[in-house]
Amino acid sequence: MKESVKGVILSGLVYPGVGQLVAGSVLTGAGFVSVTTAGLLIILYRLTQRIYHAIDQLLALLNGETPNIATFIQLISRSTYKNWRVESFCLILVMCCWVVSILHAYLIGRKRDRKIS
Repeated sequence: MKESVKGVILSGLVYPGVGQLVAGSVLTGAGFVSVTTAGLLIILYRLTQRIYHAIDQLLALLNGETPNIATFIQLISRSTYKNWRVESFCLILVMCCWVVSILHAYLIGRKRDRKIS
């Protein structure tokens, strides 16, 4: 299999930066892996905060009554805990990192394919 195809498959389907790591560009690959992982962890942390905040609001509203899923969904959708800017930024960052990682892995793979030929 060509190195360019292998890099695209690994960075596109496995995880951003894995194609670079396999192709020998360790510093760039580690950078893509780090940025993507940090973005995903921030998104996960912030969503967890929102859910706990919504649960706290729901429990305060219920006062011992039976929980209603519609009330819970309504609380999450109108949550004023914090805005969604951080999550949106991190999601865009992760998506951009993924695309750039695929393109970079392809270019590195093409260079290696030319050297081999």
